[in-house]
Amino acid sequence: MNNGIEREMAGADSFLKLGSLAVHYYEDVAGLGNLHAVSGPVTTGGLGSLVRNLARIDWTVNRLTSLEENFHVFNPCFWEPRLGELQKKWMREHPGEAYCERLIRDFYWQVFESGLIVDARLLPDWGTSTGATMEKKYLEKLRIPLIRLSPAFFAGMPAF
Repeated sequence: MNNGIEREMAGADSFLKLGSLAVHYYEDVAGLGNLHAVSGPVTTGGLGSLVRNLARIDWTVNRLTSLEENFHVFNPCFWEPRLGELQKKWMREHPGEAYCERLIRDFYWQVFESGLIVDARLLPDWGTSTGATMEKKYLEKLRIPLIRLSPAFFAGMPAF
């Protein structure tokens, strides 16, 4: 991605604005339609840490794009630094909350509703994650096909 989008990302002061920026980027700037999503643990569940979960998602995105020409994946890892900042701010403002559902509802759901996502690839342990569980339910509601990635897909993945 380019520095222009990174500057705009830094200026997005809400999950809604960041979601709108993501949709705009993939629709208008990059001209990428027919995006595939990857859904799995990021902040909760999975490999037990944000860093390890993001590394696995990034590896998954890279593996998927290497298997087929012109296979474009919405990569949550690119957006995660700003999402993480907004999430920390939200958690400070809502100290009684255990999980920041606004991140999923205002950012990811906006991307899913855009019509850009043609299917979602679920990591095997998606059910250990609060956010991935919310994503799966919403993807089903939108009738976006779900494809469960098998453990065999991850053969050769480095330990994170």
